[in-house]
Amino acid sequence: MPPGGAARQLAVKSSAADHATAWRHVIELPRRQMQCPPATGTTLSGLGTTWTGAGTISTPALGSGSVWEGTARTRAATTAAAGQSAAIRSALKLLPGAFSAHPGFRARFLFGFQSQAAGHRCFIGLQGSAAAIGNVEPDTLASAIGSAARSTDTNLQLMSRRAGTTDWVDLGNSFQVGSLANVPLELALAHDAASATFEWRMTRLDTGATSSGTVTSANSPGVSTQLAAHARATTGALATPAAAIEVAGGIATDY
Repeated sequence: MPPGGAARQLAVKSSAADHATAWRHVIELPRRQMQCPPATGTTLSGLGTTWTGAGTISTPALGSGSVWEGTARTRAATTAAAGQSAAIRSALKLLPGAFSAHPGFRARFLFGFQSQAAGHRCFIGLQGSAAAIGNVEPDTLASAIGSAARSTDTNLQLMSRRAGTTDWVDLGNSFQVGSLANVPLELALAHDAASATFEWRMTRLDTGATSSGTVTSANSPGVSTQLAAHARATTGALATPAAAIEVAGGIATDY
């Protein structure tokens, strides 16, 4: 079910043309899936595409300290030094559309931080390039939508960027930067092709705290922009601590 909306259902059709349209949706959705399940050792697993890591990739041992520590997950970690990046990203890219025959796509990011501090930067979402992002502020990305934090942000934000303009939604004190170590987080995105909009929902899975909204077509990545999945954390200007981002079960998309 897309965040904030009802599940798509096929209505009863009365004409041959309507039946043909309905059948096209049946055979096209989902027509592509990609997922990054937990890694094995230092090797990233991949379904539907190739996944690339930056920093040190590892598979943490399961623990009992929290729900997140008891979850199978993949970690990308930096060293304890300024200007370091750790990330997991996809090679395959999704293409937002603006035509009713294509129903759009959904993306789900189940993630957390093993190490995070105020002043660290992060971006978890879809970005208009499959190349490594590096140790930069997220609002320097060309085209993107996702959860992000700049080095000066108090809380995680929902960031959407298009044509050089960035919109920010503060997710609130439940998502305070520097207090999210070993906290399970979920970002759900649903792109509707007919309206070229994105619905989003951010959930803190240990407390149930949520924030949600809609990004209009004017403020979301353009319909001709191919989007790759990224989960990235950087140390920014801080020498310590290291930054470490983790994904569990995944980064999963379909369209």
